Amino acid sequence: MRPSATQVRVGLTFFYFIFSFGTLFYFSDSSFCLGSDRQGYVMTTALLALACTAWNIFASACGTLVVGVIEKPLYNSVTAPLVSAFIVGWGFSWFPLWIYQGYGGFMFTRAEMSCFFTKDDGAAFVAPVLAMATLVCEWLNLNIKKQ
Repeated sequence: MRPSATQVRVGLTFFYFIFSFGTLFYFSDSSFCLGSDRQGYVMTTALLALACTAWNIFASACGTLVVGVIEKPLYNSVTAPLVSAFIVGWGFSWFPLWIYQGYGGFMFTRAEMSCFFTKDDGAAFVAPVLAMATLVCEWLNLNIKKQ
């Protein structure tokens, strides 16, 4: 029994949420984040992963739109995943500016968001890792549809 296109998309979206949560949890400065409020840290990580997943859905829709505009079938199999991954990588590279309110304050009051970006190496790796996850999910989506 083959899964429907909707089931595949929902499954890949759920996988992306779990993967982005794990990535954000791993690359954040957990010693600083866990200092005062562990429950708030986990909840904030989940909210940020949900925002990443929503951005991934938007990027996927953009990739599908671009494929709809391009009428050459040769490019359809590579265009959507590449466009989606580029949009995700570009959007996530602006993470610190998205959440920064100014004067040292960050959005999401449940837990301090600056702990996600205090380590220089962590913030640098989140965008490419999540963009690669988008590329893999889009590639899987196309290959499952072809079968």
